[in-house]
Amino acid sequence: TLADCLAAMILKEFELVQQVALTIRKPLAVVNVQSVAVQLNGVVMIYALSIGTNVDHAEALIQAKQHLALLGECEYSAVFELPDRHGHGPLYWNLAVLLRTSGHTVADIEAALHQIEQHCGRVRPSVLVRLDLDLIAYGASMAQLVVVGSVSRYPWM
Repeated sequence: TLADCLAAMILKEFELVQQVALTIRKPLAVVNVQSVAVQLNGVVMIYALSIGTNVDHAEALIQAKQHLALLGECEYSAVFELPDRHGHGPLYWNLAVLLRTSGHTVADIEAALHQIEQHCGRVRPSVLVRLDLDLIAYGASMAQLVVVGSVSRYPWM
């Protein structure tokens, strides 16, 4: 259809476009229908995430991985044990995640991360952090990742 062709062209030409929703209004082109809509979610996006926990480490990571797998394909780094950045709490277990998925906007991913934190028992504010999930960067490829927030927030970048 015309809508399919337009949506495919947009997804191909604009690499950072994550999804396209088009409505074509052609009154009476189809009997008793005013418009036809199509939505394509074919572009796979990469989301770089961080996971941190300083309470029930192993169980928190298992839960986080189970929830993240529902969003798409995940690739995990090794786990690193680090001190609390404020020096007040227990040691953190931290790891990085590359999430590959289509059909989700950046806002969708951020909302999902907060929902997963809440579901896994995150309480704000607290020195004891059951699960902390952060979106670090996103893009259509590793070469096109856009850092979220201030780079100074991530001194290793």
